[in-house]
Amino acid sequence: MKVTDLAIAFILIVLPSALILDYKTMDTSLAVYENVKMSRILDAAVEDATGSMFSEGLSDKVVLDTENGYESFIETLYKNFQMIDDEINRRMIEGYIPCLAAIDYDGYYIMKHIEYSYKDYYNNDVTEIKMSWMPKKSYSYSDGRYIYSLTLGNEITAYDTYTQQIYKDTADNFITNGTLPGSMLLSDDPDTAEDELHDFDIRRRNSIIENLQKDIADTINNHNNIAKYYGITYYFSLPAVKHDDWLKTIDDIGFLAFFQGMPMGRSGEYANI
Repeated sequence: MKVTDLAIAFILIVLPSALILDYKTMDTSLAVYENVKMSRILDAAVEDATGSMFSEGLSDKVVLDTENGYESFIETLYKNFQMIDDEINRRMIEGYIPCLAAIDYDGYYIMKHIEYSYKDYYNNDVTEIKMSWMPKKSYSYSDGRYIYSLTLGNEITAYDTYTQQIYKDTADNFITNGTLPGSMLLSDDPDTAEDELHDFDIRRRNSIIENLQKDIADTINNHNNIAKYYGITYYFSLPAVKHDDWLKTIDDIGFLAFFQGMPMGRSGEYANI
């Protein structure tokens, strides 16, 4: 074979490989761009949901309207996806939302897909999937003797399993008055130079985050049983979130959303937000 033939053969072999690599790079870049775009859409929906959740209850007390928050969230999502009048794709989008959470001052709500089975008019078995809010859960913590209900602030409700007494007060008052003898939650950590109130705040935050993480992880994992009804084969799991980011979620009342499994480009990438 002549040198020119070898050169042509080399070009024919290398050029397609280079094109494939170039296309893969373009697909990956597109996936990154789409993921960033998706994050912005989700941020806007969460912001609208948070602003829509507050309503006035008895005695002018602010209460959380989780249903209103969800409606605002999903409508903003549909609008930014340009799916206002697209019922089929609207339902498909819901399949990519394994879990929502509303963070209240003294507890939290989880929204997940629930499978409902019933008989239709012709007595046929029908299965319907709906996103539903679960009952409110408290930020619970136990140290053996006491069972606590925590808040996003310093207020605590403690149940003494020894005396069957219930105590309600702020952490600083409990510490000053010694109302809860033997409390691990309010004890001084010998490994730190901080006072009891500082140590309590760390334990409080970590406990609340653990409560949220466990429920959210369970809900997202269970969504794998629901995803098949949407024709989704992606494996859902709790995404990696930095501890500092978890801490930010409990600075105040708010709304959390998880969006996973939507294909991004042709490179096999998926949204995982």
